[in-house]
Amino acid sequence: MYQLLLRLQATRDCAWEKQYHRRIRGRLGQTLQHAGIDDYRETQRPPFAFSDLMPVRDDQHPGMPLNEGDGVHLLIATPRMDIMEAIAGGLQREPELTAGSMVFETRAAKPLKTDVGALGSEGVLTTASGIIVSVDDTDANDEHDAPEYWTERKHSVHEFKTALSGTIDRVLDHETADTDTLRPYFSDYDHLKTYASKLRVTPDHTLTVVASKWNLHYHVRDEGHREALNALLGTGVGRRRSYGFGMLQTRDDAETHEVSA
Repeated sequence: MYQLLLRLQATRDCAWEKQYHRRIRGRLGQTLQHAGIDDYRETQRPPFAFSDLMPVRDDQHPGMPLNEGDGVHLLIATPRMDIMEAIAGGLQREPELTAGSMVFETRAAKPLKTDVGALGSEGVLTTASGIIVSVDDTDANDEHDAPEYWTERKHSVHEFKTALSGTIDRVLDHETADTDTLRPYFSDYDHLKTYASKLRVTPDHTLTVVASKWNLHYHVRDEGHREALNALLGTGVGRRRSYGFGMLQTRDDAETHEVSA
């Protein structure tokens, strides 16, 4: 799987904006269009996932402004080399990237290698951005869709595992092969937090979505399971992946990126 770590620098003073995901999604989509990559539109499967802007400033210092020259990082993942190359090349030619009212210049784009490890390996996948799942077993692409989201107050961890496995099945049916032999995908689930977020899906429509962050433990059982986990590092999991939700990292990668940021 392919990941691209962007180092971004603010080009002007502004407030930290939370509802920036649609702008980043639109910019990445335009970059792929300019590169002639549009085959994914037939399946409506997002060809990339991306993290929150790191560090997540508003969580750490609510209301703190973004000053000209401040740096942030954005991690992009995709299962396809051509998409990673197109995004890196597009940002090199046109380095400006807007995220809501925030304007950044791309200062560096570093390709990364990521892998869950060889057969028998144990590890943890962390959520670089919150996972959105619905407990009513829907995975619609309707921009105005508002299902019953999983929350720890109303639902069990077992319900989360069942709902998440269903969304993973749909992703892997497209990316790999038969999913019946791949479950369970993870050996243990550690819930970290649940939060609500405003998501602007069209210029005139905003949804409130509920996402949760987890540590997902795994033990690589066989080559098929390894390929499936690596595929998830490129596609992300859950709903609204192309809006910056559901991106996964190995815990080692997450700690490295936190230090480098």
